[in-house]
Amino acid sequence: SCPIVTSVKLYTPRIDRSPWSDGAQMISGYTGLGAIDVAAARSTATSSWILPIVQTNTGWNTYITVANLASTGAADVSVELFPSGNTDGATGVSATVQQQIPTGQTWTFDALSLIQQEGWVGFARITSSQLTGVIARRIKPAAMMSLTNVGMAVDATAPPIGNRSLAPLLFNAYNGWNTGINIANPTDSPATVTLQYFVANGGLLREDSLTIPARAMQYVYTPGNVEQEGFVGSATIVSDAAVVAAIDEVKYETIEGLSYMASYVPQQDAAIPVIFREDPADGRNDNSGINIGNLNPDADITVTIDLVTTTGQSLLREPLCVTVPE
Repeated sequence: SCPIVTSVKLYTPRIDRSPWSDGAQMISGYTGLGAIDVAAARSTATSSWILPIVQTNTGWNTYITVANLASTGAADVSVELFPSGNTDGATGVSATVQQQIPTGQTWTFDALSLIQQEGWVGFARITSSQLTGVIARRIKPAAMMSLTNVGMAVDATAPPIGNRSLAPLLFNAYNGWNTGINIANPTDSPATVTLQYFVANGGLLREDSLTIPARAMQYVYTPGNVEQEGFVGSATIVSDAAVVAAIDEVKYETIEGLSYMASYVPQQDAAIPVIFREDPADGRNDNSGINIGNLNPDADITVTIDLVTTTGQSLLREPLCVTVPE
């Protein structure tokens, strides 16, 4: 009956202090899909869900889940997997699978069982006859790591106006953390992509350009592009086509990792479903950081942040006020 925002936290083995993570060995999570995105994924004949990275390499495997969100009727779903470096466009698909999903049900499959090939990396394109939701869970059991991505709704023939997305958090050798940027081009034409790296205070550090063939994806490793060790900052991704990017942050020495989708929709009013501040004396050790990027290339922005309890009471005497440079 009112606007809401949701998140899901996944962990194993079972713990009894949810949403706190103490005692868990593998943790992941994702934000819920909005109704606008669900509708956009099948708004035109060329619309689809895109998962910019699916992998079976270096001990990872990917589990893709599709849910039928329609109120009535089965969903006829098609999943296409395109490889990294694909040069054959739509005909370069590595695997295709179809499934009919009854109303209110979900379907999950893993990429390794479908492709029957270790060492594969690519992206997934999902189309459906009904409203659906899509997530990908990438799991590396040997490292006890899990990364989760939601699908991004894309119209592959949309005009390239305003194809600017933001990755608000990047690392390069920062306390053991490093970043990989996975960019998929689901369109039928090559995409010219420019990556602009910014330090935390807003200064432009570096700019790189690359071309991604039609129906292909490319992986960009931040330490290979950013020479500044200990770098913490953000990146703007500018393209002449509707590309989609997933940002992976990994710290192997402590088997920690997270992944998020680069955002291309500027928000003037947003909510974060859950944040934490540790209380070690009570055995609670989760902490949160809020990373804000500026999608406006022409002006600084001012952001106001309020923190509230689970019952809606403000925790701060006055909201935080932050200015983010252009």
